Amino acid sequence: MYQDITQRFKGDINKLDLPPELSGLMALAPDDAKFDVKQHLAHKWNNTIGARVELTRNFNVLTEVGFNNRNSFYISGEFRF
Repeated sequence: MYQDITQRFKGDINKLDLPPELSGLMALAPDDAKFDVKQHLAHKWNNTIGARVELTRNFNVLTEVGFNNRNSFYISGEFRF
């Protein structure tokens, strides 16, 4: 599977909802401190294998497993009237 995802997060550090354990550390930061983070996938390709099984005439199960660089698991049910 090919995924080309880039996310960017930016804003004011003081507006973050951080746990109280970090309040001492946050007191050291300037009042106008900001953050700018750009994330992207290290590996755009991931190996996946999947299956669709018809359990009854009206119900199917779809599953997919990703492995190698990004481990993932997906399962879905489909009911038709």
